[in-house]
Amino acid sequence: MQIDLPDYRPATRPSYHDIEKIIAWLKSKGAIPDYYPGENLVDTTFIPGTPEPQ
Repeated sequence: MQIDLPDYRPATRPSYHDIEKIIAWLKSKGAIPDYYPGENLVDTTFIPGTPEPQ
């Protein structure tokens, strides 16, 4: 018996575009307030080699 597994991809931070889409969706569902900036939505400190956000 053989199980095919997907190729492994190291963790990466999401694109700015993806984050904007997620924030818009969360606002449309009332999950976050309209004034939520989203800067703290993604924490990449655990991903080796990821530059610090500026």
